[in-house]
Formats: sequence, C-alpha cells, structure tokens
Amino acid sequence: MLDKYETNNSGPASRSASFLSETVDVIRTVTNLNYQRSALRTFDKFNLLNKRTSFYLNLGAIGFSISQAMIILLQALLFYWGGKLVAEEGLVSRVN
Repeated sequence: MLDKYETNNSGPASRSASFLSETVDVIRTVTNLNYQRSALRTFDKFNLLNKRTSFYLNLGAIGFSISQAMIILLQALLFYWGGKLVAEEGLVSRVN
C-alpha cells in the first residue's frame, strides 16, 4: 500500500522539489520583484495531495500502527508470562 502511495506521489514531489530549488536559487529576484505569493501558490499547486492518495497513506499508517501495537502487546504478554513462571516455579531465590 505504501508502495502505491510512493508511486503516485513521486511525480508531484519531484516537480515541487524542483520548483522549490529554482525558487531558492533566485531568492533575491523573488524578493525584489515581490514574487513571493505567486511562488507560494505555484508550490502549493504542485504539492497538493488528492483524496485517493491521502486515503492510501492514512490506511498504510493505520496498518503500521496496528502491527506495532500487536508486537508490543505480545512482548508485554511474554514478559508477564515469564515473570509468572519464575514466581511460581521458584527459580529465583532471595539472598538474605
């Protein structure tokens, strides 16, 4: 799913990056000619995400967060189970 997002956004991202690079290169000209607003509008136009792309990004992020939560939950259960086994079996003794 994230591959699809990356494929869909590689074009707009490269266009907005190249536009931003050109604008930064000529920053004095942009400032002197009062070109800032037009440059920002053009950058925003290149950088827009459509709804379908953001849907795939959000879906991928939710899937990733669920997988990470399951891993942490499994680790917590194993830690609890190991501690319970050690406590019940008496594998650890106190030194007085």
